Parts: sequence; C-alpha cells; structure tokens
Amino acid sequence: MASEGSFGTHPTYWLSQANEELVMLKDFNNDLEIVGQALSTSTNMDGQEITSEAELLAFAEKVKFPSHALILKNCDVAPKNIVKGITCETQLKERYADMLRSEQRVFVQTDMRAMHNPTRQLIIQEATQDLIDKVKCTCPKCNTPGFSIVRSIPGLPCAVCSTPTRSILRKEKECQKCGYIETVEFPNGKEVESPQFCDFCNP
Repeated sequence: MASEGSFGTHPTYWLSQANEELVMLKDFNNDLEIVGQALSTSTNMDGQEITSEAELLAFAEKVKFPSHALILKNCDVAPKNIVKGITCETQLKERYADMLRSEQRVFVQTDMRAMHNPTRQLIIQEATQDLIDKVKCTCPKCNTPGFSIVRSIPGLPCAVCSTPTRSILRKEKECQKCGYIETVEFPNGKEVESPQFCDFCNP
C-alpha cells in the first residue's frame, strides 16, 4: 500500500484550491497496481506573511486551528527556520515570539501532513473507498481485480442540433491483466446534452 497527496489550483475550477489524493495497492500475485483517487475543493490549504500576533491568531482561526496544525517559517520560499506540527495556541504564540528574535519576518501556513489535517484525512478516506470499490470489481473474463474505468470518451450529442459536445458519451473499463475492454454507454444517465453545453449552439 502507498498513498500520496497534492495541493494546488483545481484543474477545472481555476479560482478554487484543491486536494487530490491517490491510494495505491500493489498486487504482486497478479503483477498489477490498483489506484484509488479523490479530488476535492474541501481543503484548508493556505499561508501568508504576518506582521503581528493578532494577524497570526486571525489566520489560525480561519484555517480551523487547533484541530488543524500550523507551520511557522522565516519565509515562504526556501526557508531556513521551520517549526512544524503546532497544535495549541500557547505553543503557537511561543514559537512565533521565538522566531521574531532571530527573523525579520514570519510566514505561517497550514500543516498539510495527513496526521495533522483532519480535512485531508476525509479526502484520503474517499480515495481509499474508491480503491476498495475497484479491488472488488473483477474482470468478467479472467476474474482479476481492479477492473475499472480507464478512459472517458466525449461526444454526447446536443439535444437541439445533434453536434457532438464535450460531455461524456461513454466510458471504457479495461482489465490490466488480460486486456478485456467493456464499454459503458451514457454513463451519466442521459443520451443527449443540453444546448447550453454545445459549442455550436452556445459558442
């Protein structure tokens, strides 16, 4: 088992921050890897340079401290002085005062390590459930686990002009072991798309 998370701008909603989590199971018996995935805008990832204790405490409240830990460092990029895993207000104030004795400025950010971030833990849980679902889904030909969707194909026709849209027409499941492919037509439960999503009707 292995897991990894990343944080940054959402790939679709560019004004939102996102947390993507991957949880992988290595199946040595079948020589394959099964990966669960979750992408969510539910994240408290944030950071800012602060100039006073009042700013520090205001930031802490905004990002759900103390249930979510904080990090203090002397600057945002290539810091030389870092304190991680701060989980109580007294500790936060003391570490901030300590850093001010040797640094001209202080940068505070959320501690995104999973053991210090309950919000991230929920996304990891979603990715783990996705992994479990994939493991339980076996290939109808060879019974190998991990028979899951590997590609989505756009082209759902517009309800007005019948032009293919960017919406998903079908998805394909593929077995990593024997290569068997199964097509799932109209996976979102509709056979045509609203013209508001058509590049011809609504360019």
